[in-house]
Amino acid sequence: MTPEKLKNILSGNGIFIKNESIIRLSGGKDNSTFSALLKDGRKIVIQYMQSIRSDLHAEFIEKAVHFTITSDPSIGFARNPLDIWRFYKVENGYLQIMEASSGKTIQESDIDDILICKLAERLGRFHKATENFVFESYKTINYHRDRLLELRSLAEVFVEKSNRTDLSELLIEYTKRIEKLHPVSWLRFWLIHGDPVFKNFLIDEKKNIIAWIDYDMMSVTTRLWDLADMYRGYAKMSDFWSPQSKILLEAYEQYFPLTPIEKWALPDYVRMMTLDTGYRYILALDPESGFYNAIGDSLEKAKRCIRDHDLVNQLFIH
Repeated sequence: MTPEKLKNILSGNGIFIKNESIIRLSGGKDNSTFSALLKDGRKIVIQYMQSIRSDLHAEFIEKAVHFTITSDPSIGFARNPLDIWRFYKVENGYLQIMEASSGKTIQESDIDDILICKLAERLGRFHKATENFVFESYKTINYHRDRLLELRSLAEVFVEKSNRTDLSELLIEYTKRIEKLHPVSWLRFWLIHGDPVFKNFLIDEKKNIIAWIDYDMMSVTTRLWDLADMYRGYAKMSDFWSPQSKILLEAYEQYFPLTPIEKWALPDYVRMMTLDTGYRYILALDPESGFYNAIGDSLEKAKRCIRDHDLVNQLFIH
């Protein structure tokens, strides 16, 4: 998606952008993000999203984001700057229009116990604020349900084609671990953000959270996926251990306590998220896969995910 093509699509939908104001901010396998100025001078963010899979998926995210903003604006979801649709269908995907947010993306060097606490509190507040979201029409939108098995299958195909002994041996270690997991599949479903890792939050100079972005993985499933994803994001940090894990869970439960069965099941969900990441690193070795484009050192990162998986028990010794 080029800036010129983007401008033409927007003008065709009655959204007029100042000349030469479109700037590409980032791009990956499924999404590209741009900033631009409306004719009235307001700054907006435009995402070209191939990860939105259907009109129903776009409708679901539109309603879920609106419900979240209405229920608790302080959660920080980006508003729609226009009094029209948030999503626009285009070739091979959708465009999402959002208000631009100030602040900077959280980096690993920003993370400390206080910020971990703030992020976990924000996740708990989001789940609490949206517990009454009516999702019966959207139960099929469950990004996480089959994703781990899909990634496993893709990785197995790639490794077999690669004919690399080191990858075959690594995949055996993954298989040993994934087959020992027994996730509880009958937990209550909730609206989840789907990707609450620290890079999807914006903070000010005092580390106050001012925005929460990236909604393309919002799903209807157990809230443990969100919590597990947050744990996974920190577990790869060398100094994230049981004390920080306790801080994270206590901060979350201050707003929305887990049930006993959810607490029991959480470690296995963290293990699944760790293996999910590892399979993506393996696939990143395939230049045609598009996973984690140009990330570098993906083999070492895939090996590290094995170590992270094996250390999950230590995170939950409180």
